[in-house]
Amino acid sequence: MNSVYQRLRLNQIIDHPINHSIYQDNFDDDLVESVRLNGVLNPITVCKHPGGSFVCLSGHRRRQAAKLAGLTEIPVVLLRDEMPEYEQVIFVVESNRQRDKTTEQKARETSELAKARAIAAKIRMKAGKNATSDPGKNVSQGRDESARALAQAAKDTGLGSRPTAEKAIEVVEKIDALAAAGETTKAEQLRETLNERSVSAAAKLALGTITSFNTKVSRVIRPATTRAGATIRHVVTPMLRKAVSSLDPESRL
Repeated sequence: MNSVYQRLRLNQIIDHPINHSIYQDNFDDDLVESVRLNGVLNPITVCKHPGGSFVCLSGHRRRQAAKLAGLTEIPVVLLRDEMPEYEQVIFVVESNRQRDKTTEQKARETSELAKARAIAAKIRMKAGKNATSDPGKNVSQGRDESARALAQAAKDTGLGSRPTAEKAIEVVEKIDALAAAGETTKAEQLRETLNERSVSAAAKLALGTITSFNTKVSRVIRPATTRAGATIRHVVTPMLRKAVSSLDPESRL
């Protein structure tokens, strides 16, 4: 992948929305102080975004620390090749492979990684002209590829088997639905069970929790990231557009 080293103004760079939805990073004072004294020693990785801005793919905590430390520019590695959104998602998740993660974060990683890889496989299949003229067979192939992508993603993120991943993803979807319905206490109880006990325990709790609050939750519009069959394009593009709109107008020139 072609890349070039350069410096960019901080107000030209936006975080990738998938990074926040998965990791929700908290920044400690030590990192901010280190950046204030020494600058950003390791460049962050970015790619171009339509409109002249840049999307951070790796180094979100360093970017935020630089902002809090009062820096105006930071070193970056700019990927020159065009990156479709599903490739950006894969890059973000793979860049966080070595970090310590909660079970919830692994579940969110697995969900996003599986969807992105399934899209990549579908594109490869079309390019190889492996798709048939039988719609039913194409649907079957798509389901098989999605199942394989989920199984591999669960293995890569350390979540475990595909059945475990399916349960964990259902739990985080219910956490999001409860939070959106204003049931924050229930959402936090479910999150704590998932992270501190086990996927199975959280799945059982989720079943009872959702049954009790089914009427309220059913009226909530589930976020696009948790809808069955949602594509990366439907999730990432609006979020990136919103992020870009918040940038300094001069940085988009």
